[in-house]
Amino acid sequence: MKVFDSPEKKCVRSEDYNFNFDKKSGAFARWGVTLKDDPEYSKFGNEILDIEVSTICHQGCSFCYKANVAKGENMSFDVFKTILDKMPPTLTQIAVGVGDLAQPIYLRKRNENIQNNKQDK
Repeated sequence: MKVFDSPEKKCVRSEDYNFNFDKKSGAFARWGVTLKDDPEYSKFGNEILDIEVSTICHQGCSFCYKANVAKGENMSFDVFKTILDKMPPTLTQIAVGVGDLAQPIYLRKRNENIQNNKQDK
């Protein structure tokens, strides 16, 4: 396997697994031996990484696919660093889930008050 990486794109070439990834547009094309082949996965490592650094969320949004809860957990820095250290050269994108850590504190307090009011009724 050969990896070609520039500020604009990342490309992987091998006998039976290849891809082109445009870093600016996000366009991704993967193929195997021929352009008509579409491997189900990369035998060299992940193309996309989803890191959930916190499972704490007070929102309870019905549309959310995450199983985050108010009494969730935060990932330790050591675990986070271990994940980063093991990232394969085939990686093109990283999604970082932060639960509701990204919310301003006043929104968290507001949500706690709403939850407390619901429990009191």
